[in-house]
Amino acid sequence: MLEAHYGDIPGYITASALARALEDNAKNIVRIAEADGAVRRIKGRVLIRENWARDYIKKRQEREVGEEARKAGYLTTREVAQALHIGLTTAQRWVEGQQSWLARRFGRPRVIRGKRGRLLWHPVDVERVRVALEKERRATREMKSVKAVAVDMGLSRNGMFLRVAREPRRSLLTLAGGRIVRFIDSDPSAV
Repeated sequence: MLEAHYGDIPGYITASALARALEDNAKNIVRIAEADGAVRRIKGRVLIRENWARDYIKKRQEREVGEEARKAGYLTTREVAQALHIGLTTAQRWVEGQQSWLARRFGRPRVIRGKRGRLLWHPVDVERVRVALEKERRATREMKSVKAVAVDMGLSRNGMFLRVAREPRRSLLTLAGGRIVRFIDSDPSAV
């Protein structure tokens, strides 16, 4: 693709040849290359380092793939945070795998880079996590506080904790932080 070299200067390609290869305006490419310090001007010709040109072509291809993925339904990090009802930082930690409860529980999500380096998240991964979190949130709404269960059973709060500690695992479904308990008696004779 980048076979056109300028004169006897190895490792350089003309800006116009790169623009033709990418079907883009040469001025745009020169502006970006100048910002990276990859431009050399000789006798009115604008030359660009060939290794920079190859990297630029890769970035352009990644961006095009990202734009296609965006059209296919991939989500931005902000959209993921809103869909899952989590903070933006939590979503960023999840994708980077940094001590994230989401990463430990669901593994790292599939992401690709889009326009301007933006992360685009695979919609199936996001939906899988959204469903699981919604199921947990629904179960949490059905839970009662330890104190409320203790009052219903005629026990003190400490007495309820002792009762919970003695219960077999099949009857106690969840105890979270000592404050919320979901108590289900699975003993068929109790019904």
